[in-house]
Amino acid sequence: MNNKFDSIKWSGSKNLTKATYVSAAMDDNKNCIAVMLGRYEHKNNVYYRTGKLSGGSVSWSGSYSSFANNVDQVSVAMNNHKKYIALLADSGSNNNLYHRVGTLSGNKIKWSASSKFATGRNVSAAMNDQGKCIAVITGNSDTNVYYKVGTLSGNSLKWSSSNKFADGANQASVTMNNHNQCIAVLADNNSNDLYYRTGKLSGNTIQWNTYHKFATGRLASVDMDDDGQCTAVIISKGKKYTYYRTGQLLNHGFIAWSSEKDSFATKSKQASVAVNNDNQCLALIIDNETNGDNKLYYRTGKATYYYNWMEELLSNKADTPLNDINIPGTHDAATYNINENSTFSKYELKAEPEKKIAKSIFDTVKLTVVRNKILGLAKAQSQSILTQLYDGIRYFDLRPGFGHNKNEIWISHSFYSVNIDDVLRDINVFTEKNEQEVIILDCRYLWGETKNDPKLQAKLEAKIKKYLGKKVKINPEKLKPTSTLQDYWKTETRVIVYYPNSGKFSRVENSDTPGKDADSNIKTIDKVLPTLDNKKFRNVQCQITPSYEPSDLMSMVKNSLESYAKNTNKHMIVPFENNWKNQCGAIYTVDFYEYSKFIKTIIESNR
Repeated sequence: MNNKFDSIKWSGSKNLTKATYVSAAMDDNKNCIAVMLGRYEHKNNVYYRTGKLSGGSVSWSGSYSSFANNVDQVSVAMNNHKKYIALLADSGSNNNLYHRVGTLSGNKIKWSASSKFATGRNVSAAMNDQGKCIAVITGNSDTNVYYKVGTLSGNSLKWSSSNKFADGANQASVTMNNHNQCIAVLADNNSNDLYYRTGKLSGNTIQWNTYHKFATGRLASVDMDDDGQCTAVIISKGKKYTYYRTGQLLNHGFIAWSSEKDSFATKSKQASVAVNNDNQCLALIIDNETNGDNKLYYRTGKATYYYNWMEELLSNKADTPLNDINIPGTHDAATYNINENSTFSKYELKAEPEKKIAKSIFDTVKLTVVRNKILGLAKAQSQSILTQLYDGIRYFDLRPGFGHNKNEIWISHSFYSVNIDDVLRDINVFTEKNEQEVIILDCRYLWGETKNDPKLQAKLEAKIKKYLGKKVKINPEKLKPTSTLQDYWKTETRVIVYYPNSGKFSRVENSDTPGKDADSNIKTIDKVLPTLDNKKFRNVQCQITPSYEPSDLMSMVKNSLESYAKNTNKHMIVPFENNWKNQCGAIYTVDFYEYSKFIKTIIESNR
């Protein structure tokens, strides 16, 4: 996958030297440092080289300087006051860890003498402008993970005692910003799973939040800016490729990561990433080619974030009607949790009895492969609503209905997926931090006892208001599709909800399968888009949706909504760029939006 909601535009790879281990750091003044082990024949010697980021390149100092030896692993951190700390794992059998403090003068660093501060085999360093430092330590005599907090005063660095905060990890990376927010990424000992924990430093203690799995891979490096925007660079299992993910640290300690992993290097042995407060990135990558050259490359990048793309339209689109903005949306937006344990929606089956044949097959045939095929016709997205919002999605096609009983409301697409509370909670979390984004919730179907069950509507409305309060308007009359962004921004309303038959949408319906493909969708859109009502939200459905007719179902099970999306989404970019975006603003919905750069293209068309 190579969409990116937070897209980093990387430079090409540029050779530096040879190394067996590397660590990177960068400040807001674009000063960079590369600290490395194993340069040429000097296996356990530690070298550094300073540089200055300029455009898409780094102007490195003329020479490498050695400042330690007999070292197995190293980590470096720096702040905006030209101060550095280097944490060094001794190559001897005692597992000693040392620190050195440095001060930049010209393109050289004056280092203090080495001082032992802990024991361990692997260590990661972080430091902020207040002189607070963190060391995360793994590989001691047990499988526990420890952290120590340091306080820098001049060239003196005093450490707190060790505190255990995780176990079962063989490698860790830590970062901290100037708000004392912390992220630790941990590689599990017994699997290919990567976890993160966020925390807040207070004094010499970090209050850590719970673990969250966020990726798969063997090694990871993470860094974060003062806005909580973070980048993780990850080495895959088998060292076949290196990919990155970007994320946003939220107030409650969760990180909304980008929806997909974007490969930007192959056959990598180890990598380190550094970011600054200008969205600039530096990645150092050691090559893992079979000839064992251990070539060290660097790449620089600039991140573009889309979580607040509407706010950024203030200067050029504030007086533009909302329905003249090109808005990315998701079809069956909340189906990301449909899985092998999901059950058919009782009330959806009542409204659409043609789906009973699929239920009959699902209930009767116990073969996993068959059941997964049917599930694949219902699951249209893989990402949570919160991740979708941070990816830039602003329109959500939702299908709420009663759950197993009438005390709960669930989102379904044939199968139950998630409770409506999860959806509304995500929207509330996002709108609290991003106050200028306008979100459209289109409840196209309501699965109740009747088509527009008043009891379901009343219960749904109560839940919506409970979570979103004054931020939401349901079937609004004063705020129209033709109201401008400025009109919305002048009110407290940031979420608009429409029930079925609201009369606010004019749609290009998607193609039904089988026998249909991206080309048939494109032809339909070309024909119908110019005819859509310009007083309504124009909704262009780009996805391919299955039919549950018996004659179609058997041919459909050869595929899934995901497999169709892989093909369909990428084919929408050219006609959108060449034709559709110039005709009118519209909401474009897709399945599995992370395939292709279509969503990014839609957002960029407004700039």
